[in-house]
Amino acid sequence: MALGDGIRRNLATVSKEERDLFIDAIIQLNSTFYPGSRTDFPAGGVSYWFKQDEIHQSTHVHHCPQFLPWHREMCNRFEGLIRLIHPELSLHYWDWNLDPTKIDRKSVV
Repeated sequence: MALGDGIRRNLATVSKEERDLFIDAIIQLNSTFYPGSRTDFPAGGVSYWFKQDEIHQSTHVHHCPQFLPWHREMCNRFEGLIRLIHPELSLHYWDWNLDPTKIDRKSVV
């Protein structure tokens, strides 16, 4: 599996290069701002990262039947944002069943 193949990987098993690119993408999303001001509609003057969080916080679908398709769309949009920064990245996932402290890093890279 090569970086840029479009596959979403477990964050605990990605290479240091890929983790660093992901962290850099988030930092850049927090430093890239939508045009306009907060009084505009839709509101501008906020970072791409802030807007993603704002959309997530302002919805009320967490306990509704619409949650799964809504959440998939949020993840897809977030992946699109990180690809604006680093097109070769895919969104990672976290496997709560896997203890990252017990991973043999030599076999991952």
